[in-house]
Parts: sequence; structure tokens; C-alpha cells
Amino acid sequence: MRNLKIFSTDIENRTQVKDVSTAICSLFPGSIVTVDLEDCDKVLRVDGNIPSSEYIISLLSKLGFRCQELE
Repeated sequence: MRNLKIFSTDIENRTQVKDVSTAICSLFPGSIVTVDLEDCDKVLRVDGNIPSSEYIISLLSKLGFRCQELE
């Protein structure tokens, strides 16, 4: 079941977006990943078969990024 997860991050540039997107899509194939670098919260949106937001938060933490789910 697809669902949309939205997070505040500290991703700063397109290279980091690509790295994060690649990592997420390798764990959750078929996911659609976007980051709004213009937004002050650097909003990450992940649309896919993600069982829990904790998977994304943990993954970004391992990659060296701050990540907090937005409500």
C-alpha cells in the first residue's frame, strides 16, 4: 500500500538529494522522492510502500542528515 510521508530535513543541495533519493529507492523500489530545497524546512516527500516513518528517519540519520516527520 502506497502512502505519503513528509519530513523536515537539513538536505542542502541537489547532490545530497540524489544520494538520499538513491538510498531510499534502493530500499523501497518504486518510491517517488522529492525535496523542496527552496523551503526553509528542506521538505522531503516520499511516496511509496514505506512501512513506517522510522525507516526513513533512520536511513537519513545513517547518511548524516537530520530528519523529522512533519504532521
